[in-house]
Amino acid sequence: MATDLRPGRVRRRAGGPTAPAAVRGGTHHLAVLLAAALAILLSATVLSALAALADRSVQSAVQQRLSDDTDTGVDIFGQYRPQDLADGDKAARAALDRVFGEVPYRTYTALRSPASTSSEYSLIRADGNLSGASSVVVALPDPAAHARLTAGGWPQAAAGRPGARLQMALSQPAAARVGLRVGDSFQLQVGPHRLAVRLTGTYRPAPGDPGVLAGLSSSSGTTDSLAVVAPSAFTAQPALAADALAAWIGAPDSSRLSLGAIGPLHDRAARFAGSDTAVSVFQGKPPAMGGVYTFSRLPDTLAALSAPMAVARAGIDIPAALLAALAAAALVLTARQLAQARAAEIALKGARGAGTGRLVGAAAGQWAVVALPAAVAAPFLAGPLLAGLHRAGLLHGALPASGATAVGWTAALLALAVHGAAVLLPTARTAADRRAGTRLRLRGARAAAFQRAGTDVALTAIAVSGWLELRRYRSPVVGGGVSGTSVDPVLILTPVLMTAAATLLSLRLLPLAAPLIDRAARRAAGFVLPLGGWQIGRRAARHTGPALLMTLALAVGSLGVTSLAILDRGATDQAAFGVGGDLRVAPPLQTLGRVPPTAQRHDVYAALPGATAVTPVTDLGVSRGEQILTVEGVNTAAILATQTSADTGPVPALRSDLTDRPAADLLAGLGAAVPDHGFTLPGRPNELTVTVRLSADGEGPYAPVELTLTTEDADGLPDHLATSLPVTDGTPYTVRLPLGFTGRAPAARRYPLRVIGLGVSIRFPYERRTYHLRIDSAAAPRGALWRDLTDPVYDPAGCDLETVDSETTANPHLCANARTPGALFSGTFRGPAPGSVPPQWDMALGPVAAPHQPPVPALADAALQATGEFDTGAVVALDAGDGDSVKVKIIGRITAVPGVDRSQGRLLVDSRALAAAVVASGNEPPLDDFWLLSARHGDATAAAAALRADPAAGTGTTVRQAARQIRDDPLQRGTRAALVLALVLAPAFAVIGFTLHTAMSARSRRGEFALLRAIGVRRRQLAALLWTEQLGLALLAVVVGSALGALLAAAITPLVSVDATGAPIVPSLAVSVPWLKVTAVALGTALLIVAVVTALARVFARVDLVRVLRAGDEG
Repeated sequence: MATDLRPGRVRRRAGGPTAPAAVRGGTHHLAVLLAAALAILLSATVLSALAALADRSVQSAVQQRLSDDTDTGVDIFGQYRPQDLADGDKAARAALDRVFGEVPYRTYTALRSPASTSSEYSLIRADGNLSGASSVVVALPDPAAHARLTAGGWPQAAAGRPGARLQMALSQPAAARVGLRVGDSFQLQVGPHRLAVRLTGTYRPAPGDPGVLAGLSSSSGTTDSLAVVAPSAFTAQPALAADALAAWIGAPDSSRLSLGAIGPLHDRAARFAGSDTAVSVFQGKPPAMGGVYTFSRLPDTLAALSAPMAVARAGIDIPAALLAALAAAALVLTARQLAQARAAEIALKGARGAGTGRLVGAAAGQWAVVALPAAVAAPFLAGPLLAGLHRAGLLHGALPASGATAVGWTAALLALAVHGAAVLLPTARTAADRRAGTRLRLRGARAAAFQRAGTDVALTAIAVSGWLELRRYRSPVVGGGVSGTSVDPVLILTPVLMTAAATLLSLRLLPLAAPLIDRAARRAAGFVLPLGGWQIGRRAARHTGPALLMTLALAVGSLGVTSLAILDRGATDQAAFGVGGDLRVAPPLQTLGRVPPTAQRHDVYAALPGATAVTPVTDLGVSRGEQILTVEGVNTAAILATQTSADTGPVPALRSDLTDRPAADLLAGLGAAVPDHGFTLPGRPNELTVTVRLSADGEGPYAPVELTLTTEDADGLPDHLATSLPVTDGTPYTVRLPLGFTGRAPAARRYPLRVIGLGVSIRFPYERRTYHLRIDSAAAPRGALWRDLTDPVYDPAGCDLETVDSETTANPHLCANARTPGALFSGTFRGPAPGSVPPQWDMALGPVAAPHQPPVPALADAALQATGEFDTGAVVALDAGDGDSVKVKIIGRITAVPGVDRSQGRLLVDSRALAAAVVASGNEPPLDDFWLLSARHGDATAAAAALRADPAAGTGTTVRQAARQIRDDPLQRGTRAALVLALVLAPAFAVIGFTLHTAMSARSRRGEFALLRAIGVRRRQLAALLWTEQLGLALLAVVVGSALGALLAAAITPLVSVDATGAPIVPSLAVSVPWLKVTAVALGTALLIVAVVTALARVFARVDLVRVLRAGDEG
């Protein structure tokens, strides 16, 4: 190597300032230094963006959950006395200041009556009768901050004059249950007083209410029971003010709550709730008011955030760790290239006597000139980077405006430190080693030694063991309890180790590229391909670093696009499973106006546009020993065809991997043999016509007999038909019970109908009588037998007129009945005793069941089967309450029941078979909990739109709406944002790393290129040679990395994805690699690399033949 160091060769411009030696020396390595600066800038920007995004995403998830929660208040209650209110207000506000500390919060005040949290006031109708509803009266300074009006207006303060009618607002459900409209008058029973009230408006709780209404409701009621009045009207009513509480409710401002403040706030609120108020509120001073106590559910609410925070953090940490590993690889590669570029120069200067400190200092100066500005600029570029991706539609939701935060600066400094260590440590070793020059040519043996050391087995063991760990734990979130839920760092790093190990193993393919190129060269003219293949094989060790970076970058990008596709498919699957079908309809709570009654809902929902199948979902709570479980019923006859049709969505939404047999076979087994029960009405009648004969003993006026027939429709849902029967001497008369509906004609009932119960009610009897009743109906051509469900055990003497004084029961009861052809009922019953306290006027009759009832076929979910009692084939008796039981036979397994939560075990049955078993046990079948619809081609958009136009029919939820909510969940948003960053930025690392490698490779081979030019190789051929070598290496890395990332995503993503509680997702994520998108990412990266290689090949093919050959310098 010849180097001319004569001073005369150095020319300086006269009159100008002299640049520092480090800067002047750096011009020789300008390209490498700029590449290093670009690598630091990109790495630090990405890491800063990820760090800021992680904090912002977790904080956003926490803030949204707190804003949606109604249990975030810290409550202070005290006995209301006007003279104590001012001092009590000061003490309460000071106590809340101590509880919340630095946490921003807001204090709400209110008055509440009655003072007892277990009491409410009865609402009296305008006619003076009890309405059956009760309320708590509250006075709020600003009710609009906690509730939204649905009709009318808020009560006015001027209406609180003594003796004036009190203005009041009720919740919409409460007003609907009582039948009140805005402007109606009613009364409120406050102790011995009845207050005259006028309804001014109806409301619903506001979505953002921080728990004020929940804190004021009674212990046995809900926010629907709150009646709102103006504060001045409240204090003007002595009956209310005499038994009242003053309330101060502090609630944190969730939009400004930081993550670091959650733990301390939880501890302070936990100590404050239920504390000794003489200390916690009044600080040992004389109490300013009496009866003060504290209460708060905020500690439980904050503790419940532990799992969502860990889930959000884990979802970001895994792709962030992959990007961090990629950034570290890029930093180390550029640092290695920089160190190698300066190695010969440092070795030469060291051989000529330059000190180690001087050499390292000069290298550090050159490095700092470009590295420090890049690291400082990176956090400020993180915000624009995220904003640009947001504008491009790739990121959604709240994003950090800048990466210049504590975590952002930490990430940038960490990138700077990694790169600095990778640059300066080799430099220091080279400067300290006086024989460094002779060692430079021996480094190639290291790679060979590495390959001979059996590292394949070790790397394979790492990848396999990591995958087994993920399969074992199935969640990176561990622990539980109040504050124990956290992220397992080992399981977070396992996907990184798997990816790195697989990437390193893939480098074994690099030497195999040379024989492939050799084969292609034999068929091609010229020397470009043979020489290119020879160079790839000859310089395999030199290509290892760049190939590793490119393969890892493409693997991370491909993993990102594949994981996003898997999560998108998973969101749709989760939405379909959560909804239960194409459309879920929740019927309104109230049954007034145009709200369809239960018996009419099937036809109403079946008439929605696009609906192809409809079923109710019934819910029956039962128990087995200490275990509480639920039996869910669907009408399998109505939905069985949806499981095999390609034109409709399946109901229930069961994927094939959720059952142990095809869903169609299992559902068919549930409804294969529904027991005959009750008495079926023939045809589709518009009215139920019966002939009645009713007589009673004794004299004097008769109280009317109210008869109720309980029917069951084809879905297994009950309904009641009531009529009044006059008492005669037994003369027959006809009674017609209409079966049609007036509110939503022509929607009708679901036929056929069965009569499954009879009810008799005799109110305010004048004396106790024995009644003889016969009801003839076409429903019972062979007669019917009934049993008394109200008083199944009674004294037979109570029906004997000669021993009437020996009666021991006051309620009506059945004496005898006989099976008479054509008679739905033929028998005798005893009426109620007058004046009994409490009044007992009603009697319920059920059909006599067959002696041996078959068990109900059922599918048990995984939670129940795990107990060992609900294995396939087992017959299990379930306690339905009041000593009744229902037997089920497990005919199959289901992972979970669609449409319901998994907080407890579930059984899936046919609603008709369940109704038959419940009727046989002496109970009424359960009502509809919600409805599931199957839509044509699975698209329920039109049906949902029709429901929105007719809110009285119910509230609909489609799979598309549910999937959108899942994707917009802050818990998922951070994960998706990190994966988008991996998809977009990982190829940039590949391009930068490969550009640097191409430039360094061409620079180190200038002598070789000069020799080739000297023997007649044209410039175009030289460019083609460089193009072939570099592009062959790059395309191999692109192909291998893309395939590797897709396969790793398919293996890893289902194992690390969890729900909001940290449990595995149900249904599990279906793996479907989007090869088209993976190919698009690979092609896009390849095109960028082709453009870079083409440009660099043309530049480096221009060799100064005379200068290079004269210098004899290949480096």
